[in-house]
Amino acid sequence: MSPDSSSTLSSEPEAYATLRALVERVTWRLRQRGARAHTITLKLRYADFTTITRGRSGAPTHAESDVWAV
Repeated sequence: MSPDSSSTLSSEPEAYATLRALVERVTWRLRQRGARAHTITLKLRYADFTTITRGRSGAPTHAESDVWAV
């Protein structure tokens, strides 16, 4: 499944795999641009359209392992 904003995920392993792909893509783009992320934000939307948004800030990074640590 392609990780995009219109994906519907039905299981935890599927959600984890999609999140992993998104982290890989975003950190690759950061490295390509010579940029670093300071704040990581995750937005989840359930089938009933309930939305949860969480964000955390840390040291600026472009490494996948640092993003996963957040």
